[in-house]
Amino acid sequence: MAANTATSVKLVEPKDATFELALEIATIFYDGFQKDPLTKLLFGPRYAIPTPPPSGTLGDYNKVLKLLAYGQWYRLIDPNTKTWVLYEGDRPVGFCMWFVPRDKSVALTLWQQIKSIYACALAVFWKNWYFRFRKNPPFSNPAFFENFREAEEYVGYKELLVPEKELAHMSREELANARYSKKEYSWCQLVALRSDCHGKGYGEKMFKHSMENMVRYEPTFKDGQVQSKGPAKFALFATQPGRKLYEKLGWKVVDVFKKTMDDGFLMEYPLMVYTWND
Repeated sequence: MAANTATSVKLVEPKDATFELALEIATIFYDGFQKDPLTKLLFGPRYAIPTPPPSGTLGDYNKVLKLLAYGQWYRLIDPNTKTWVLYEGDRPVGFCMWFVPRDKSVALTLWQQIKSIYACALAVFWKNWYFRFRKNPPFSNPAFFENFREAEEYVGYKELLVPEKELAHMSREELANARYSKKEYSWCQLVALRSDCHGKGYGEKMFKHSMENMVRYEPTFKDGQVQSKGPAKFALFATQPGRKLYEKLGWKVVDVFKKTMDDGFLMEYPLMVYTWND
């Protein structure tokens, strides 16, 4: 497309979350992360197909995309997931997906629950039907899910890394430098851009827009009658290419999650945090 094609960033409303849009997002994710080492863990050696797919692999490529799209559709339906899509003209070329902090989450409507169950059921059916006789199908590698579980524990997904009683006695300035658990952050789960759109400033425009419009939740920590409110914080695990962008926008590396895989490859994902001090 022409270099001067207009771009726009739009929030996906749950009522507008179609499977067709989920398929576009799945395509962007598959293309944008094809060089990331986690891709082979997620899809398996047979289904981590490069894009565009080589001759003879198009059938498998389309089946994997469809399976991935059902999972993305489930997220788009959930009002506690905020997804911004970047358009180049009318073509989706990137997206940012965020999770709302625990205390800002809302209950799904009955219709949203039905659609979510339907999307999950389709994903399970599709995987069990198409990949039932395939060796090492996508999303079946236990190493990937073990890696994911360890990363979740590392950022305190289930429990606060610092006891709430201690946080309650900190000043706002001290809390600005303290580390929250994942449930207290607005958490950026995925950022992806089509490979043919790199170098155009699209990633910065999209991510900055999502930051400025994402929920800013200021958690309150309590210890009896004592309480303290901390500043809103955003957090994510960064890939090495993405880290440069995040640092440019003021994010800080607070830790690094490291995991040595079975093949000896050392995976390193910086945990980055942005603190709103206004």
